[in-house]
Amino acid sequence: MLEDVAPSPMNPGEWEAWQRVLASLDSLPVGYRSDLGRFLLDALAAVAEAEAGTTAWRMRTFSAGPDRDQLGFAVCSALTDRTRAAFSAWLQLRHHERGESTDLTHLTSVGVLLTPRTDGYRDWDTTVHAISGDPELTDDELRTYQDLFNTPDARQEQVRGQRPESP
Repeated sequence: MLEDVAPSPMNPGEWEAWQRVLASLDSLPVGYRSDLGRFLLDALAAVAEAEAGTTAWRMRTFSAGPDRDQLGFAVCSALTDRTRAAFSAWLQLRHHERGESTDLTHLTSVGVLLTPRTDGYRDWDTTVHAISGDPELTDDELRTYQDLFNTPDARQEQVRGQRPESP
């Protein structure tokens, strides 16, 4: 995954921020890496079986402590503008939730989204999103994101992985 992310094209002014994202991803404790690898491989296999008309998701967060970056990983059956927006919303919500118990001023959440490819060029696409500080979600955004990702039905659907396509 780091090999997918590291060579991403960027403007020279973004290099320092990109190094921080790479360092965050590389900070995942060794003990969690095999668990993450198994999660990602299982999730890629599961979302490949999504029923027509649905978008399958698998999502997981890792946090090494309140003063460390939070890492979020998601696998989705399709890469569209809507699934990118849903992934961004999920990461913003998870980052916001950290702020309920700690100061977000110097904290970052980094998310990686994998989506299967069927063109034979590669097995998956990798999308990275990072957020630092207060995401400043409006009350409406917070309520919408909580309804999507924090209701009992949404949690059950995330466990099974079948979610109707969202924002």
